[in-house]
Amino acid sequence: MEGKVVGYQDAAIAATFKVAEADYLLTLNKAHFERIPDIRGKVFEHGEFAKALAGEKDVDLVEI
Repeated sequence: MEGKVVGYQDAAIAATFKVAEADYLLTLNKAHFERIPDIRGKVFEHGEFAKALAGEKDVDLVEI
């Protein structure tokens, strides 16, 4: 985790994401989750995700 602390709430959300085998994690603060290697690239903020789905942004939509 690159030496940075992940808060309890963020860790619980990330763990739920992994256990549920979710494809994407939508959040209001992407930076909190981008530090977690297993979910990096699968975390989107609301507007960013909507643009990616609409094809307006070149985002690598990775499936687990």
